Amino acid sequence: RKGSVMIKCRFAPSPTGFLHIGNVRTALFNYLFARHNNGEFHLRIEDTDKERSTKQAIDVIFDGLNTFGLEYDGEVIYQSNNSERHKEVAVDLLNSGKAYKCFHTPDELDEIREENKGKVVSKWRDVDSSLHPDLPYVIRIKSPSDGSNTIHDIIQGDVTINNKELDDMIILRSDGSPVYQLAVVVDDHDAGITHVIRGDDHLTNTFRQNMIYDAMNWNKPTYGHLPLIMDSDGHKVSKRTGAASIVDFFDMGYLPITMMNYLVKLGWSDEQEFFTKEELINKFDINKVGSSPSRLDMKKLNFINGHYISETDDDILVDMFYKEYICNIPKEVIKIMMPSLKVRSKTIDEMRSMVEYLDFDWWITNREDLPSKIENIKSVITKTIFDDILEFSNNDELMSKLKKISEDNGIKLKDVAAFIRYTICGKGISPPLDVVINSLDKENIKERYDILHS
Repeated sequence: RKGSVMIKCRFAPSPTGFLHIGNVRTALFNYLFARHNNGEFHLRIEDTDKERSTKQAIDVIFDGLNTFGLEYDGEVIYQSNNSERHKEVAVDLLNSGKAYKCFHTPDELDEIREENKGKVVSKWRDVDSSLHPDLPYVIRIKSPSDGSNTIHDIIQGDVTINNKELDDMIILRSDGSPVYQLAVVVDDHDAGITHVIRGDDHLTNTFRQNMIYDAMNWNKPTYGHLPLIMDSDGHKVSKRTGAASIVDFFDMGYLPITMMNYLVKLGWSDEQEFFTKEELINKFDINKVGSSPSRLDMKKLNFINGHYISETDDDILVDMFYKEYICNIPKEVIKIMMPSLKVRSKTIDEMRSMVEYLDFDWWITNREDLPSKIENIKSVITKTIFDDILEFSNNDELMSKLKKISEDNGIKLKDVAAFIRYTICGKGISPPLDVVINSLDKENIKERYDILHS
């Protein structure tokens, strides 16, 4: 609560088939702001687009909120169920003279926009209803003809536009269906939403929606417009430029607690590095949210994920390793290797990549070529020496053996280790060599040497 007013926030996504990380951050900020102030967090599904609003698309939203533990208050509101209420408000505005019927054809509207630099100036705005033709029409709200409009934004500060920039937007289509701008205002008002926190790509919408609040004499909510999330090149994060869905990041092996911490810190500043959800609720301050765009930093994300992986129980990581990942590697093997994998991996995906060698079919078809700089080691590590190396399963003894080989032959220890690693694993990145040697049957390892070097 702030004062005596119960704070009510909402997350109102459109079901599009995937949950954008920008949407997730919006949900997090609304949730944390509400909970920090002992307020309510509501969920509204804006499902008026029937083609996109499938059950599968809606389930993605629920799964995302559940994964982060963002419990909402009350029942879920489906915007499509409120269409009659939206129409009722449109008719109220029409009857009060705050809106009007517009009969322009599409071709006429094109000409009007061309004459008025894209703005719709309808000739029907002040025409008496007795002169209306018996033709299809839309209902437009009357925009203010002069003055200015200011939003007191808790993130962006005061933002002002000249009212001449606003046109008479449609609030009810010719088929009787309400537009988004009307529906969102009616739903927020009826639900008693006190704070609307959303992306700053909605800033223009806010000025247009405020025309409805003013026309209905309704109290406006407090607005907070979050800066967009940019990729490393400064472009808006999207499917086109790379990972955009939260599921993309989960599939790559980032933990939910990582994504929660990282997305909240994209825009919100605090000296603390790592948080539990409860700590975020206690510390979250909307006044510490910046107004500048945030840039996705994968190095930082990997650092945070590496921290949480190192602190996560091995059994949980093993389950995550196999989630939606098909391989021929026995679960018992990964469980044994997990203590070594978790300290060398920033993501679950990296773990999977490091142990692909365990699948002999993968090794046969996908191994990398031996780097040219260690080709000469073939003549040093003969079959006999290689077989001897396999007997040193203890890491200290193994490294002592490899060090002696390097000193006796005047070659670098790291090149000797790389030769062994590439031979067994087919790539230059792997778990520790003693773990690698113990993870496979010795005859299998010898077979790999024979295939590559005989």
